[in-house]
Amino acid sequence: MRTLDWQEPLKLDLFPYREDPRDALRESVAALRALDERAALLPLDELRAARERHDAMTAQRIVRTALLGA
Repeated sequence: MRTLDWQEPLKLDLFPYREDPRDALRESVAALRALDERAALLPLDELRAARERHDAMTAQRIVRTALLGA
């Protein structure tokens, strides 16, 4: 979203049938914020280069490492 300069809100599609709606919202927002922080670690130049080479496994490795740290 950063590279697209997205200015619109992100929307959550929640259906907390058994869960407390406020708790479901808090957890979803916390997850999105954590993903956003990890996504900032993506080496976009490396990811673009892998995409240009059509190297799906390297692209997957780059994203996995940035998001999961493993």
